[in-house]
Amino acid sequence: MALTPSVNICVLCKSQIGAQTKPEHVLLNALGGRMTVSHIICPACNQAMGNGPDKDLADSVAFIRNMCGMSAGDGDDAPMIRGLQTDGERFDLMSGMEVKMRPYRPLDVRVTEDRVDVDIGAYSDAQAETLAENAARSIAKKLGKSSEAVVQAIKQDILKDKKVQIVPAPAISQQLKFGTGRSQQAMAKACLVLWSKAVGTEEVLNARYDSVRNFILSTDGDFAEVKLDTRSWTAFPEKYGTNPNYICVGSNGGGAVFGYYRLFGAIGWRFNLCESGAPPDSFCCLISNPLHIATWDFVTGDQAFDLVQPMFEEWDPWPPNFAPVQSALSRLAELAHQKSQDKATLDWVTEAFSRTGLAEGDELKEEHIRSVIKYITPRILATVLRKPISTDE
Repeated sequence: MALTPSVNICVLCKSQIGAQTKPEHVLLNALGGRMTVSHIICPACNQAMGNGPDKDLADSVAFIRNMCGMSAGDGDDAPMIRGLQTDGERFDLMSGMEVKMRPYRPLDVRVTEDRVDVDIGAYSDAQAETLAENAARSIAKKLGKSSEAVVQAIKQDILKDKKVQIVPAPAISQQLKFGTGRSQQAMAKACLVLWSKAVGTEEVLNARYDSVRNFILSTDGDFAEVKLDTRSWTAFPEKYGTNPNYICVGSNGGGAVFGYYRLFGAIGWRFNLCESGAPPDSFCCLISNPLHIATWDFVTGDQAFDLVQPMFEEWDPWPPNFAPVQSALSRLAELAHQKSQDKATLDWVTEAFSRTGLAEGDELKEEHIRSVIKYITPRILATVLRKPISTDE
Protein backbone atom coordinates (compact mmCIF):
# COMPACT_ATOMS: atom_id res chain seq x y z
CA MET A 1 0.00 0.00 0.00
CA ALA A 2 1.47 3.41 -0.95
CA LEU A 3 2.06 5.97 1.77
CA THR A 4 0.47 9.34 1.05
CA PRO A 5 0.97 12.72 2.72
CA SER A 6 -2.78 13.11 3.28
CA VAL A 7 -2.49 11.09 6.48
CA ASN A 8 0.60 13.01 7.68
CA ILE A 9 3.37 10.41 7.66
CA CYS A 10 6.70 11.16 9.38
CA VAL A 11 9.46 11.47 6.76
CA LEU A 12 11.94 9.84 9.17
CA CYS A 13 10.25 6.80 10.74
CA LYS A 14 7.22 6.67 8.38
CA SER A 15 4.77 6.43 11.27
CA GLN A 16 1.52 8.34 11.27
CA ILE A 17 1.61 11.82 12.79
CA GLY A 18 -1.20 12.86 15.09
CA ALA A 19 -3.09 16.12 14.80
CA GLN A 20 -1.28 17.73 17.74
CA THR A 21 2.40 18.26 16.95
CA LYS A 22 4.96 20.88 17.87
CA PRO A 23 6.48 22.94 15.04
CA GLU A 24 9.92 21.76 13.91
CA HIS A 25 12.66 24.31 13.21
CA VAL A 26 14.24 23.68 9.81
CA LEU A 27 17.41 25.67 10.49
CA LEU A 28 18.27 24.83 14.09
CA ASN A 29 16.79 27.21 16.66
CA ALA A 30 20.26 27.57 18.21
CA LEU A 31 21.53 28.87 14.87
CA GLY A 32 18.88 31.57 14.71
CA GLY A 33 16.41 29.53 12.68
CA ARG A 34 12.97 31.13 12.46
CA MET A 35 11.28 28.95 9.84
CA THR A 36 9.22 26.08 11.23
CA VAL A 37 7.17 23.30 9.66
CA SER A 38 4.47 21.02 11.03
CA HIS A 39 3.33 17.49 10.21
CA ILE A 40 6.61 16.49 8.57
CA ILE A 41 8.35 14.89 11.57
CA CYS A 42 6.45 13.04 14.30
CA PRO A 43 6.77 14.11 17.97
CA ALA A 44 8.83 11.01 18.86
CA CYS A 45 11.40 11.68 16.14
CA ASN A 46 11.38 15.40 16.90
CA GLN A 47 12.20 14.68 20.55
CA ALA A 48 14.83 12.06 19.71
CA MET A 49 16.55 14.42 17.29
CA GLY A 50 16.37 17.29 19.77
CA ASN A 51 18.00 15.24 22.53
CA GLY A 52 20.66 13.76 20.24
CA PRO A 53 21.86 15.12 16.87
CA ASP A 54 20.31 18.59 17.25
CA LYS A 55 21.89 18.96 20.69
CA ASP A 56 25.30 17.95 19.35
CA LEU A 57 25.02 20.54 16.59
CA ALA A 58 23.85 23.23 19.04
CA ASP A 59 26.72 22.43 21.42
CA SER A 60 29.26 22.63 18.59
CA VAL A 61 28.29 26.23 17.78
CA ALA A 62 27.78 27.43 21.37
CA PHE A 63 31.16 29.18 21.62
CA ILE A 64 30.70 31.08 18.34
CA ARG A 65 27.22 32.12 19.44
CA ASN A 66 28.53 33.31 22.80
CA MET A 67 31.43 35.17 21.20
CA CYS A 68 29.15 37.07 18.83
CA GLY A 69 26.12 37.35 21.12
CA MET A 70 23.94 35.48 18.60
CA SER A 71 20.34 35.03 19.72
CA ALA A 72 18.43 31.82 19.11
CA GLY A 73 15.58 31.80 16.62
CA ASP A 74 13.05 32.07 19.46
CA GLY A 75 14.86 35.14 20.84
CA ASP A 76 16.73 33.48 23.71
CA ASP A 77 20.16 34.91 24.48
CA ALA A 78 23.37 33.25 23.37
CA PRO A 79 24.38 30.47 25.78
CA MET A 80 26.66 30.93 28.76
CA ILE A 81 29.93 29.00 28.57
CA ARG A 82 30.75 27.65 32.02
CA GLY A 83 33.91 26.46 33.72
CA LEU A 84 36.66 27.84 31.47
CA GLN A 85 40.20 28.11 32.82
CA THR A 86 43.20 30.18 31.70
CA ASP A 87 46.48 30.62 33.59
CA GLY A 88 44.94 29.26 36.79
CA GLU A 89 41.93 31.58 36.59
CA ARG A 90 38.46 30.09 36.47
CA PHE A 91 35.60 31.95 34.82
CA ASP A 92 32.30 31.76 32.93
CA LEU A 93 31.49 33.60 29.73
CA MET A 94 28.20 35.44 29.58
CA SER A 95 26.68 36.28 26.19
CA GLY A 96 29.00 38.50 24.15
CA MET A 97 32.13 37.12 25.89
CA GLU A 98 31.44 39.07 29.08
CA VAL A 99 33.72 37.46 31.64
CA LYS A 100 32.39 36.43 35.04
CA MET A 101 35.28 35.32 37.22
CA ARG A 102 34.87 32.31 39.50
CA PRO A 103 37.62 32.41 42.16
CA TYR A 104 38.44 29.02 43.62
CA ARG A 105 38.23 30.34 47.17
CA PRO A 106 36.52 33.75 47.22
CA LEU A 107 36.19 33.89 51.02
CA ASP A 108 38.40 32.48 53.76
CA VAL A 109 37.64 33.37 57.40
CA ARG A 110 39.89 32.14 60.23
CA VAL A 111 39.00 32.99 63.84
CA THR A 112 41.27 32.04 66.75
CA GLU A 113 41.36 33.16 70.38
CA ASP A 114 43.55 36.18 69.68
CA ARG A 115 43.32 36.76 65.94
CA VAL A 116 40.86 37.07 63.06
CA ASP A 117 42.10 36.67 59.46
CA VAL A 118 39.94 37.35 56.43
CA ASP A 119 40.95 36.80 52.81
CA ILE A 120 38.55 37.92 50.09
CA GLY A 121 39.06 37.43 46.38
CA ALA A 122 36.43 39.49 44.57
CA TYR A 123 36.16 40.69 40.99
CA SER A 124 33.75 43.58 41.53
CA ASP A 125 32.80 46.10 44.22
CA ALA A 126 29.41 44.45 44.61
CA GLN A 127 31.00 41.01 45.10
CA ALA A 128 33.47 42.46 47.63
CA GLU A 129 30.60 44.04 49.58
CA THR A 130 28.67 40.76 49.64
CA LEU A 131 31.65 38.66 50.70
CA ALA A 132 32.68 41.19 53.36
CA GLU A 133 29.19 41.07 54.85
CA ASN A 134 29.19 37.27 54.83
CA ALA A 135 32.58 37.29 56.56
CA ALA A 136 31.37 39.83 59.11
CA ARG A 137 28.32 37.76 60.01
CA SER A 138 30.47 34.64 60.36
CA ILE A 139 32.93 36.44 62.65
CA ALA A 140 30.17 38.06 64.74
CA LYS A 141 28.47 34.71 65.22
CA LYS A 142 31.70 33.04 66.35
CA LEU A 143 32.29 35.91 68.78
CA GLY A 144 28.74 35.63 70.11
CA LYS A 145 27.99 39.26 69.16
CA SER A 146 25.71 39.01 66.17
CA SER A 147 23.81 42.31 66.42
CA GLU A 148 23.47 44.26 63.16
CA ALA A 149 25.60 47.11 64.49
CA VAL A 150 28.46 44.73 65.28
CA VAL A 151 28.15 43.05 61.86
CA GLN A 152 28.33 46.38 60.03
CA ALA A 153 31.29 47.54 62.14
CA ILE A 154 33.22 44.36 61.33
CA LYS A 155 32.30 44.70 57.66
CA GLN A 156 33.66 48.25 57.49
CA ASP A 157 36.82 47.16 59.27
CA ILE A 158 37.33 44.44 56.64
CA LEU A 159 36.70 46.80 53.72
CA LYS A 160 39.07 49.52 54.96
CA ASP A 161 42.00 47.37 53.90
CA LYS A 162 40.52 46.69 50.47
CA LYS A 163 43.03 46.88 47.63
CA VAL A 164 41.74 47.34 44.11
CA GLN A 165 43.39 46.18 40.92
CA ILE A 166 41.94 46.49 37.46
CA VAL A 167 42.67 43.10 35.89
CA PRO A 168 42.43 42.53 32.14
CA ALA A 169 40.06 39.87 30.92
CA PRO A 170 41.75 36.47 30.57
CA ALA A 171 42.94 35.33 27.17
CA ILE A 172 40.47 32.85 25.72
CA SER A 173 41.31 30.04 23.35
CA GLN A 174 38.73 27.49 22.27
CA GLN A 175 38.91 24.65 19.77
CA LEU A 176 35.89 24.54 17.48
CA LYS A 177 34.51 21.10 16.62
CA PHE A 178 31.94 21.61 13.90
CA GLY A 179 30.33 18.47 12.54
CA THR A 180 31.35 16.23 15.44
CA GLY A 181 29.20 13.78 17.38
CA ARG A 182 25.88 13.30 15.63
CA SER A 183 25.80 16.85 14.24
CA GLN A 184 25.87 15.66 10.63
CA GLN A 185 22.70 13.67 11.22
CA ALA A 186 21.00 16.87 12.37
CA MET A 187 22.18 18.59 9.17
CA ALA A 188 20.95 15.75 6.92
CA LYS A 189 17.60 15.79 8.72
CA ALA A 190 17.26 19.53 8.10
CA CYS A 191 18.00 18.99 4.39
CA LEU A 192 15.35 16.27 4.17
CA VAL A 193 12.77 18.43 5.96
CA LEU A 194 13.51 21.41 3.69
CA TRP A 195 13.16 19.20 0.61
CA SER A 196 9.82 17.97 1.96
CA LYS A 197 8.72 21.58 2.26
CA ALA A 198 9.73 22.23 -1.36
CA VAL A 199 8.50 19.09 -3.16
CA GLY A 200 6.05 17.52 -0.71
CA THR A 201 6.31 14.63 1.74
CA GLU A 202 4.99 12.07 -0.74
CA GLU A 203 8.21 12.42 -2.73
CA VAL A 204 10.44 12.19 0.34
CA LEU A 205 8.62 9.11 1.66
CA ASN A 206 9.78 7.21 -1.44
CA ALA A 207 12.21 4.35 -0.80
CA ARG A 208 14.93 6.15 -2.81
CA TYR A 209 15.52 8.31 0.27
CA ASP A 210 15.83 5.35 2.67
CA SER A 211 19.64 5.42 2.78
CA VAL A 212 19.83 8.96 4.16
CA ARG A 213 16.78 8.30 6.31
CA ASN A 214 18.53 5.34 7.94
CA PHE A 215 21.64 7.47 8.48
CA ILE A 216 19.63 10.17 10.25
CA LEU A 217 18.01 7.65 12.59
CA SER A 218 21.14 5.56 13.23
CA THR A 219 23.13 5.75 16.46
CA ASP A 220 26.59 5.34 14.96
CA GLY A 221 26.28 8.22 12.49
CA ASP A 222 28.18 6.38 9.72
CA PHE A 223 27.25 7.59 6.21
CA ALA A 224 29.40 7.24 3.12
CA GLU A 225 27.48 9.82 1.06
CA VAL A 226 28.67 12.95 2.86
CA LYS A 227 31.35 15.34 1.64
CA LEU A 228 33.14 18.05 3.66
CA ASP A 229 33.42 21.44 1.95
CA THR A 230 36.06 23.91 3.13
CA ARG A 231 35.97 25.99 -0.04
CA SER A 232 35.28 29.71 0.07
CA TRP A 233 31.79 30.73 -1.09
CA THR A 234 31.32 34.42 -1.86
CA ALA A 235 27.97 34.67 -3.67
CA PHE A 236 25.94 35.82 -0.65
CA PRO A 237 23.35 38.59 -0.98
CA GLU A 238 24.56 41.48 1.19
CA LYS A 239 21.56 41.52 3.53
CA TYR A 240 22.54 38.12 4.94
CA GLY A 241 25.95 39.39 6.08
CA THR A 242 29.35 37.88 5.46
CA ASN A 243 28.70 34.71 7.49
CA PRO A 244 25.22 33.37 6.80
CA ASN A 245 23.87 30.01 7.83
CA TYR A 246 22.09 28.21 5.05
CA ILE A 247 20.61 24.96 3.87
CA CYS A 248 20.34 24.18 0.18
CA VAL A 249 18.70 21.19 -1.50
CA GLY A 250 18.55 20.57 -5.21
CA SER A 251 18.27 17.95 -7.91
CA ASN A 252 20.24 17.68 -11.13
CA GLY A 253 18.91 16.77 -14.57
CA GLY A 254 19.07 13.08 -13.72
CA GLY A 255 16.96 13.41 -10.58
CA ALA A 256 19.82 12.91 -8.08
CA VAL A 257 19.21 15.02 -4.98
CA PHE A 258 21.89 16.70 -2.87
CA GLY A 259 21.44 18.47 0.45
CA TYR A 260 23.93 21.02 1.71
CA TYR A 261 24.34 22.56 5.18
CA ARG A 262 26.76 25.44 5.72
CA LEU A 263 27.69 27.01 9.05
CA PHE A 264 28.52 30.72 9.32
CA GLY A 265 29.46 30.88 5.65
CA ALA A 266 32.65 29.05 6.60
CA ILE A 267 32.30 25.28 6.32
CA GLY A 268 29.75 22.96 4.78
CA TRP A 269 28.67 19.38 4.32
CA ARG A 270 27.01 17.90 1.24
CA PHE A 271 24.73 14.89 1.58
CA ASN A 272 23.55 12.61 -1.20
CA LEU A 273 19.84 12.36 -0.44
CA CYS A 274 18.96 10.10 -3.34
CA GLU A 275 20.70 8.71 -6.43
CA SER A 276 18.00 9.25 -9.06
CA GLY A 277 14.28 9.45 -9.76
CA ALA A 278 13.46 12.75 -8.01
CA PRO A 279 11.87 15.71 -9.81
CA PRO A 280 14.76 17.03 -11.93
CA ASP A 281 16.30 20.50 -11.82
CA SER A 282 14.48 21.57 -8.66
CA PHE A 283 16.11 23.86 -6.09
CA CYS A 284 15.38 25.39 -2.70
CA CYS A 285 17.42 27.28 -0.15
CA LEU A 286 16.92 28.57 3.39
CA ILE A 287 19.40 31.34 4.22
CA SER A 288 19.68 33.34 7.43
CA ASN A 289 21.83 36.12 8.89
CA PRO A 290 22.95 34.81 12.31
CA LEU A 291 23.73 38.32 13.56
CA HIS A 292 20.26 39.60 12.61
CA ILE A 293 17.95 36.62 12.96
CA ALA A 294 14.92 38.47 11.54
CA THR A 295 16.71 38.53 8.18
CA TRP A 296 16.07 35.19 6.51
CA ASP A 297 14.40 33.80 3.41
CA PHE A 298 13.21 30.54 1.94
CA VAL A 299 13.61 30.64 -1.83
CA THR A 300 12.85 28.08 -4.52
CA GLY A 301 13.26 27.63 -8.25
CA ASP A 302 15.17 30.27 -10.20
CA GLN A 303 15.61 32.42 -7.07
CA ALA A 304 17.62 29.63 -5.46
CA PHE A 305 19.58 28.70 -8.59
CA ASP A 306 22.71 30.81 -7.97
CA LEU A 307 22.83 29.86 -4.28
CA VAL A 308 22.83 26.13 -4.92
CA GLN A 309 25.17 25.90 -7.91
CA PRO A 310 28.44 25.51 -5.91
CA MET A 311 26.84 22.48 -4.26
CA PHE A 312 26.73 20.67 -7.61
CA GLU A 313 30.40 21.29 -8.37
CA GLU A 314 32.95 18.58 -7.69
CA TRP A 315 35.89 19.18 -5.37
CA ASP A 316 38.53 17.12 -3.61
CA PRO A 317 37.71 17.12 0.11
CA TRP A 318 40.96 15.49 1.20
CA PRO A 319 43.23 16.73 2.57
CA PRO A 320 40.95 19.56 3.69
CA ASN A 321 42.24 23.10 3.30
CA PHE A 322 41.03 24.95 6.39
CA ALA A 323 42.54 28.33 5.44
CA PRO A 324 39.26 29.61 3.89
CA VAL A 325 37.37 28.40 6.98
CA GLN A 326 39.73 30.27 9.31
CA SER A 327 39.44 33.38 7.14
CA ALA A 328 35.64 33.31 7.27
CA LEU A 329 35.56 32.75 11.03
CA SER A 330 38.15 35.51 11.59
CA ARG A 331 35.59 37.97 10.22
CA LEU A 332 33.19 36.90 12.95
CA ALA A 333 35.95 37.15 15.57
CA GLU A 334 36.77 40.71 14.50
CA LEU A 335 33.11 41.73 14.67
CA ALA A 336 32.77 40.12 18.10
CA HIS A 337 35.95 41.79 19.39
CA GLN A 338 34.79 45.22 18.26
CA LYS A 339 31.32 44.67 19.72
CA SER A 340 32.86 43.56 23.04
CA GLN A 341 35.17 46.59 23.17
CA ASP A 342 32.30 48.97 22.39
CA LYS A 343 30.18 47.46 25.17
CA ALA A 344 33.04 47.60 27.70
CA THR A 345 33.72 51.25 26.85
CA LEU A 346 30.06 52.16 27.19
CA ASP A 347 29.85 50.33 30.53
CA TRP A 348 32.94 52.15 31.84
CA VAL A 349 31.63 55.56 30.81
CA THR A 350 28.16 54.85 32.23
CA GLU A 351 29.58 53.68 35.57
CA ALA A 352 32.06 56.58 35.71
CA PHE A 353 29.32 59.17 35.28
CA SER A 354 27.00 57.40 37.74
CA ARG A 355 29.75 57.75 40.38
CA THR A 356 29.81 61.53 39.96
CA GLY A 357 26.24 61.79 41.21
CA LEU A 358 25.26 63.93 38.24
CA ALA A 359 21.57 64.05 37.41
CA GLU A 360 20.12 64.90 34.02
CA GLY A 361 20.41 68.64 33.41
CA ASP A 362 23.23 69.18 35.95
CA GLU A 363 26.23 71.21 34.92
CA LEU A 364 29.31 69.13 34.01
CA LYS A 365 32.16 70.59 36.03
CA GLU A 366 35.91 70.09 35.92
CA GLU A 367 35.85 67.83 38.99
CA HIS A 368 33.32 65.59 37.28
CA ILE A 369 35.56 65.23 34.24
CA ARG A 370 38.56 64.41 36.45
CA SER A 371 36.50 61.78 38.27
CA VAL A 372 35.46 60.17 35.00
CA ILE A 373 39.02 60.15 33.66
CA LYS A 374 40.32 58.68 36.92
CA TYR A 375 37.85 55.81 36.67
CA ILE A 376 38.30 55.03 32.97
CA THR A 377 42.09 55.41 32.62
CA PRO A 378 43.24 52.34 34.61
CA ARG A 379 40.69 50.19 32.78
CA ILE A 380 42.03 51.28 29.42
CA LEU A 381 45.61 50.73 30.57
CA ALA A 382 44.87 47.24 31.90
CA THR A 383 43.20 46.33 28.60
CA VAL A 384 45.97 47.72 26.39
CA LEU A 385 48.94 46.58 28.48
CA ARG A 386 47.39 43.22 29.41
CA LYS A 387 48.52 43.59 33.04
CA PRO A 388 46.84 44.46 36.38
CA ILE A 389 46.71 48.16 37.22
CA SER A 390 46.38 49.24 40.87
CA THR A 391 43.96 52.01 41.73
CA ASP A 392 42.84 53.82 44.87
CA GLU A 393 39.12 53.57 44.17
